[in-house]
Amino acid sequence: MASQSIELENAHQANSEISSLMADFRQKEADNERLTQALSDLQTLLNQKDQQINALSQLGEKAEGEPESALWQKLQELEQIQQDLADKKNQIIEQAQWIDAQREALDTEQKQFSTLREEVQTREQENLLQMDKMRGQIHLLEVREGEMRQKEAELVNLFNKINACFPAIEFDMEGDILSINNKMLLHLGMKVEDVIGHNFEKFLLPDFLESKDYKVIRQGLQMGVSQEIENMIMAGGKNRKLGVNATFVPIMGSDDKPYEVVMLAGHVATIEPPHRPEDHEAQNGAAIATQPVAVNGSSVVATAVKVDFESQEKLKAVYNSLVISELDLQGNILEINHQFEIFLGYDRQDVIGKSHSTLIDENDRDSEAYQNIINNLRYGNYASQVLRYVGKEGEIVRLRSYFHAIKDEQENPIKVLVLSQFLN
Repeated sequence: MASQSIELENAHQANSEISSLMADFRQKEADNERLTQALSDLQTLLNQKDQQINALSQLGEKAEGEPESALWQKLQELEQIQQDLADKKNQIIEQAQWIDAQREALDTEQKQFSTLREEVQTREQENLLQMDKMRGQIHLLEVREGEMRQKEAELVNLFNKINACFPAIEFDMEGDILSINNKMLLHLGMKVEDVIGHNFEKFLLPDFLESKDYKVIRQGLQMGVSQEIENMIMAGGKNRKLGVNATFVPIMGSDDKPYEVVMLAGHVATIEPPHRPEDHEAQNGAAIATQPVAVNGSSVVATAVKVDFESQEKLKAVYNSLVISELDLQGNILEINHQFEIFLGYDRQDVIGKSHSTLIDENDRDSEAYQNIINNLRYGNYASQVLRYVGKEGEIVRLRSYFHAIKDEQENPIKVLVLSQFLN
């Protein structure tokens, strides 16, 4: 924008210079007219002097009989007139030369003026083109900004769906818990104050903490690599034990180093003891809000369309760690995410509107377990199964898929969210 302002200022300055040159040109044309008139006057005077010379010559002829002194006087007057005519002639020649020089200067200035005017016109055209280009770029930026806002809204909406389906915990790289959502609290049978600020390892069994699997998970997270584990035993309140299929997603900072971890529990099964009536108090304690509580930072869940950079990074990390599709209650695909395209090779237009079953290997598609999942979608039942998907090039891709019902305000299922983890 600054360069465009300079160009416009230069163009205005050039126009001012052109106006000044035009004024000088008109003044010199007026001078030229005056000189031409003076030349004409001198020529008239010359003609008058010639007439006087002729008259004097005639007088000289008539004065042959006059005294010598009178004749000498007439001759002197004639010589003076001739000298005056010579002087006037020289003045006329000098003025004519000056007029020619002025005309040449005017011609040169006129050519310069024409060149400058062409340059100004060229610059004006270039400025117009630049302004049109800038307007196009501004419009494109506005369109992209609108698309980004829409994508951000879609991302937050989808993540809220994920949060509604998945029990989730967020902790820093030392394992101190920063936030936990209601689903995880309900499974643990604990209150928020029993979890926030405590170390995540407090909820794991000692044998698992000493195991090779857990050390591999910790090392992988420190390197910024997502980790998965099945049937991880977690200890909840009142001696409750849970079998959890968990995905650990590291959140990367601007220095490309992980600074937090989000754990998504794909499936949670209570091992012991079973749910008891007295657990209702714990559940009431957990149900303090529809979103998790956070300390020293933003929560794992964004509650508004406008989110800060840190929350966006968390959303993207979780979103990009899963293969996601959205189905209607008949099993037809309504939406997919980019990971779906990457792992299976399909473009969005290849699968939207098609049945989910068309992407499943025929052996799994015809299995009783898969048929039960599809048939029970309309009832909003949760289900999970390892499925062999068929990629666009015919390759087999193994995914563990979790089928979660999306319900309306009356708790009626309206859609199904399929969250899948890569197993190959």
